[in-house]
Amino acid sequence: MQRPAISLFLAVFLTGALFASTAQAQSEALASPPVKTASIPQCDTGSPGKSALSNLNKDLAHKQRELVHSALEWMAKANTHLLPSRRKPRIEQMSDGSYKAVYFMRRQYLDEERNGRGELFTVTKEKHGYSGTFRFVEVVYESHGSTPEECRRGEFLPKIRRPNAQIFCYTNGSWQ
Repeated sequence: MQRPAISLFLAVFLTGALFASTAQAQSEALASPPVKTASIPQCDTGSPGKSALSNLNKDLAHKQRELVHSALEWMAKANTHLLPSRRKPRIEQMSDGSYKAVYFMRRQYLDEERNGRGELFTVTKEKHGYSGTFRFVEVVYESHGSTPEECRRGEFLPKIRRPNAQIFCYTNGSWQ
């Protein structure tokens, strides 16, 4: 009788640890300013055509909220697992014998950086389903030093800011 109880306890404990590590990774990406989503106008439902348009607008608004959540999770995962990060930068030896450490950070646009770039998150209804676009900034940070260790400990300064976008498709009930 105790074996199933212990197994259940371990399963719950390990699941909690997994969610805690995922939440920590997401918190770095979610530290950006709050996201402003596009407001979709409400229509009166006086006629069948307007009712269908109202339902489509509600559906688009729902899909957009899901896209915001999925895109921020994607960005957190990319910043912590897929790209060179602050904890694990890419080290390159220069032609003069010095070293350069480089890492990338994807983040949301700040209000002053938007400059007419439109909405950060857009969702459109396509023949195949829904597609969504997430616009963000990729910042390249560099540090220089005479040894690889000196580069890792050095001050990383932003060198390049690249506007970027990721396109998502809504399939099987989630954004991919």
